[in-house]
Order: sequence, then C-alpha cells, then structure tokens
Amino acid sequence: MSFWHSRTGVKIDGSDENCFANYFPQIPDNTVASAVIKHFTMQTFESEDYYQVIWELIDGDYAGSQVRQRISPFDADDNKAQRSLNMLMRLFVLCKIKPSHDGAPSNDELSAFKGIILCIKTGAGVYNSKPFTNVREVHEQGKLATKTGVVTTIIDKPTSSVETAFSRNEAKTSDLRNSDVPF
Repeated sequence: MSFWHSRTGVKIDGSDENCFANYFPQIPDNTVASAVIKHFTMQTFESEDYYQVIWELIDGDYAGSQVRQRISPFDADDNKAQRSLNMLMRLFVLCKIKPSHDGAPSNDELSAFKGIILCIKTGAGVYNSKPFTNVREVHEQGKLATKTGVVTTIIDKPTSSVETAFSRNEAKTSDLRNSDVPF
C-alpha cells in the first residue's frame, strides 16, 4: 500500500477543504451574519437520517467561524419533522432551487446549494455539558443587519438548593420557627 493511500476514501489532494481544521466556536445567542453554505449533505448517525448544513460566517465579529445546522425531516416526532420539512423547503425557496422530484433530496441534488450566501441568526446552548451553536433562523441575504448577539450562561446541571415547605412559603417560616410547639 502506498504512503499516499487514503484511509477514508477522500482523495489526497492538498486542497484547503481537505487540509484545514474547521472552526466551530460557540457564537453568542442571537448573532446575525451573512453566511455561505460550505456543505449540505444527508448524514446518518445511530441509524437516524438527517440533513446537515455547514455555514461559514462571512461578516461580523465571528467571520470565518462555522456553524452546523441539523434538519431532521425523518424524525419520529411529527412536529419536529414538520418544522424540519419547512426549513428544508425554505432553503430551496431562498436559494431559488426547485426540487426535481417529490422524494428526499440526495447529496448530488444538495450540492447545488454550495456557495450560496444567505443571512442566518444563531442560537447558543449546552448539550451534555458541552456548549454548541445552532442555526435558529435563515433569511435572504441583506434582510437583517449584522450584529453580535449576547453571551448567555446556560447551565445544565442540577441546582444545589433543595426545595422545602419553608422555602416555598417564606411568610409562614418565621411563625413556625418561633412557635413553642415541640413537634
């Protein structure tokens, strides 16, 4: 086997796309920026199919950063699947691309989206104690002004205080503690 043999099946070509690590920082909540679609593909994780869009911000404080958008039209939750289908259709409409059939878009069809610039609004959160950024909204380019959002502190660990009858009704606490009833 040659030293230059690909272990993943992707050709060894020295291109920017195949050499450089992607930069996915946590971007402040409600950041608005123009972004270019770098990749739009169908993915499968733990036997669940979904579409993934990789956006690269091209203006604002986080220009050059990338954000993943997950679109799950195959989800078992009907409401999530419906919202995802609407987002997928929104991307087709905003990009002025018409589906060529009534089936699920393939990776070949999704390649037409690469390089299109739109405006996105980000959302920030924490999942399994790890911060992440997602795409909350997608608009036509220039519709919203570029702005940096607000850093929010989201903690997904339990609080240290325990709720009691005394903590729920502070007014009665002093009466009960000052009484001389022995029980």
